[in-house]
Amino acid sequence: MIAKMILVAIAEPAFVLALVLGIRKNRIGPRVACGMIAAVVLASLFLNFPALAVQGMATLVAFLIFVLFRAKSEYWAAVLFAPVFALYALCAVVLTASEARDLSFAHALVRRISTLREKCPLKSVSDRLAYEAKMSVNGIDADAGSSVRQLNPFVEQRLAANEKRLVEADRQRYFRRRMLLAALHTQTNDEFVEASGFGRRRIADPGAKTYAARLELPDVGSIPVAPEPGPSYDPADDSTISIDVTALADKGLPARDDLLSLLDSGIDDFLDAERFGFVKNRDHVAGFQSHRFTRLPNVLTTKTESPRQWKIARLELVSLLKHETPVAYISRNLPQMDELRDAPTRPLDAFERQSLDSLRSDEDVVIDKTTDRIRMVGSLRAAKTCLDCHSVRRGELLGALTYELVPARPTRKRAAPLNPPAT
Repeated sequence: MIAKMILVAIAEPAFVLALVLGIRKNRIGPRVACGMIAAVVLASLFLNFPALAVQGMATLVAFLIFVLFRAKSEYWAAVLFAPVFALYALCAVVLTASEARDLSFAHALVRRISTLREKCPLKSVSDRLAYEAKMSVNGIDADAGSSVRQLNPFVEQRLAANEKRLVEADRQRYFRRRMLLAALHTQTNDEFVEASGFGRRRIADPGAKTYAARLELPDVGSIPVAPEPGPSYDPADDSTISIDVTALADKGLPARDDLLSLLDSGIDDFLDAERFGFVKNRDHVAGFQSHRFTRLPNVLTTKTESPRQWKIARLELVSLLKHETPVAYISRNLPQMDELRDAPTRPLDAFERQSLDSLRSDEDVVIDKTTDRIRMVGSLRAAKTCLDCHSVRRGELLGALTYELVPARPTRKRAAPLNPPAT
């Protein structure tokens, strides 16, 4: 593109100069004019710029007609040539000025592209995922493909639905950060400037955001989990309790589907593909931002005869791969991987340990309901988009989310603040 702009900026004055030289009454002038115009035509064809080549050939033909016409009547040739030449010169000046302006803009844009490439370079994530090479995946050797548990059909169906939902949500974005990052690192400067959706037309729009703003995701900071105090939690009683959901429906307990929706919305936020950036392979990743929650899940309202609101009192990330035994990261904030690197951990309680056994292949969520507290452990499975970086198989557990929900409006007197489960 820039080469074409430079060619136009040179060609238009060259055409005018060629015509000025061509009207001189000597043998050299017309030859020089034809040579200059022919050179521009050849350069246009070489750079695949047919519009300018056609203009040059038309100019050459018109000039030759003028030379032949002048040989018969210099008076009428001069009379006809003067206004046409003036109009041609004016158009050439306008086109040259326009291309010069575009050239200046393109030069500035190319410098910005170089700056963006330096700001969002291709990096390797192998070091941060090195633990996958040292440890087994969910207790199974990563090379032992035959020993992988077969997913429950319902779990497989949910995994496929989640993958489809994440892809569709990414496609629905008017402008996709990952596409811009991919264009930055796979296209030449000219291709990038001319690319549909990323080119000079969009960036020249005064109402459009700058490239840099589109590459930078907002920093939401730490998001605290600030529950209203609820009924006290007995850490000594952490056994799994079987609850008849139908029998408790009139007590305002949410249905399983409502809790699954709560889990899915959290997974969509935690694994938002927009933060993945451009992934060529795990050694060439641009613009990656660590997995995190960017918003506090909404209060859950039951649709029963006795409506009741529930809110999250505790939400923790369970790590399965970085430690010899699974642990949960302790934090007062919603899980953000960057913050959790140096966060303290706790062993899982009996309910969470039992839940993990079910999550590996048979379930996507395990729920323990009482009238004043809901505990839930949900799976974080490797979807197709995860396999670009993670050395695991599709459907395997990469982690889990452990929830504790309490009534947003306690039905009995408030108890002491919540404490994490004890082992």
